[in-house]
Amino acid sequence: LRVLDEMPDRPFSETELLTGIFQGIGKSGAVSINRNDWPGLLAAHTKDQSGAVEVAPVTRASVINAITRHAHETVGRTDPLRQMELEREAGALLVSARGNANPQPLPFWPPPVPAAP
Repeated sequence: LRVLDEMPDRPFSETELLTGIFQGIGKSGAVSINRNDWPGLLAAHTKDQSGAVEVAPVTRASVINAITRHAHETVGRTDPLRQMELEREAGALLVSARGNANPQPLPFWPPPVPAAP
């Protein structure tokens, strides 16, 4: 993963955090998502009213929910095979490679840090 040369002087916003997680997931190959999917993924995340967002606005479950919602509501309209692939890949993020309940942390690729004014 990428190391930031310069960290922002503030916490990442929810959108920046989600974008970084979606970038990390895509770049790691864990789920076959790319930059073209980000708007749909972010929109899908805002629709989550499940328990996945009760404790914190961004959780592993809320990220997985966003991927599966995006696959179902957007991707599936034009590419049902990719929809199934995204849903399967997102589900694999719930467990570790060894099949236990201790999965690896979600990859994070920081979004570009805006220049100071």
